[in-house]
Amino acid sequence: MAKAGDRYGKWTLTKKITEDVWHVIDDDGRVGVWKRARVAKVKARSRFGNEVRVLLSLSDVQGVLPIIDSDPDPDPEWFVMSPAQMLADHLADVNFEVTVAAFAQLAETLDALQRLEHPVAHRDIKPDNLFWYDGRPVFGDFGVASWAGATEVTDDWEKVGPLWFLAPEAMHAVRALNWHAADVYSLMKSLWTLAAPRQRWTETNIRLEYPPPGQITDARYSLINFGGRTARELDPVIRSATADNPGQRPSAARIAEELRSWLRQNPGPHPRPQEVGSSMGVGFREMQRIVHEHTEATRDVRGQLMIELRAVLGPIEIDGDWDEPPYTELDPDGTAKSAVIMDRHGGDSTTSPHSMTRTTRGSHPPDEWGGALVLRFQAPGSDARLIVGAVVNTATDVDIIAERHHRQPDGTWALAYVDDLHGLHPVYPSTTEQLRQLINRLVDDPRISRVSHTWRGDRVL
Repeated sequence: MAKAGDRYGKWTLTKKITEDVWHVIDDDGRVGVWKRARVAKVKARSRFGNEVRVLLSLSDVQGVLPIIDSDPDPDPEWFVMSPAQMLADHLADVNFEVTVAAFAQLAETLDALQRLEHPVAHRDIKPDNLFWYDGRPVFGDFGVASWAGATEVTDDWEKVGPLWFLAPEAMHAVRALNWHAADVYSLMKSLWTLAAPRQRWTETNIRLEYPPPGQITDARYSLINFGGRTARELDPVIRSATADNPGQRPSAARIAEELRSWLRQNPGPHPRPQEVGSSMGVGFREMQRIVHEHTEATRDVRGQLMIELRAVLGPIEIDGDWDEPPYTELDPDGTAKSAVIMDRHGGDSTTSPHSMTRTTRGSHPPDEWGGALVLRFQAPGSDARLIVGAVVNTATDVDIIAERHHRQPDGTWALAYVDDLHGLHPVYPSTTEQLRQLINRLVDDPRISRVSHTWRGDRVL
């Protein structure tokens, strides 16, 4: 049994943390945290050897708590790591955006581990294994990590990792498992936990110290409760990252991108809300949004488009009801309404909408894009117009198409510029940034900047 004063190499045990973890000091006065293998357990000893080897191999990877010394024996009994603060303690009283920034860095580290020549899966990501070291968040405790060349110490169907943070498919280990997707799940569950204001909703007796099992979809667990209104923009990221199907989860790189995008758009400060007794009001609003997510995706994109367009063009007056698009073959000036768009983006401009079978709901026939949204923006007397279209493929997959048209001397319109975006998530933070960049490119033309009148917008498809 280890005791204060025992020496291992040049290290002296000073203060016990657990039976197998101690504070230590070396002969030069440098301090560290000493950890030893549980010698009595063969599998634990094998895992310990793996942990030493992987930590030594990751010595140049930022975002991993470094090992500073280890038992030179081929079957090491101990190692010493740098002293670090628990990440939960570091983030205990910070604003919400500080927590988001920390997890953006962790997601970048996770991506780096997955891109190594021999990719590493941590397999045990939870708040207890996340630390603050040298001015940044880091991963620690690689005792059950998996990588090429590691000695397999986990039997099929053996439980690995903590129940509250473990992906559903990882409840029982299987060698063919996609552990990188499981790590994404655990990381985002940890984000939820460390963003929570450590309180209770007494009416429902829900403890916020831990996330609920499974995918985080319940409106009661919206990040709005932890970071205010804009924090809710990250709910779709949390929701997709904790999807039950690992194939539906975004990569660690995509998680980092979305968190960075949110931070750029919402620099803060975002203090944690005051303790509340119930979130039912927010919950029902959020529940409605989730239930109608797919049907409202077009409206979400349309609304964001209008924000970005108005920010650049100024006032825009809306003609007609955008939820009931006109099905006319010609624009008011007599030109074909959308032939250029459909010619270049997969529609059939030779097919007249009026030749199609009408829907059973009313007099409107189905459009050529199966319910897509195409908007036109033009100022009176202007010789330039903008056409923007959105196609909602699924609730998480939207394509945007944008064109600038110039009026020709004979009165017809000609395509002057075309741009598009593909595979956008309708409510991800990065979508806002990409839309903003697209609009800025679209309006970068002297004919647009010379317009001094209010723009008018209508729906043409």
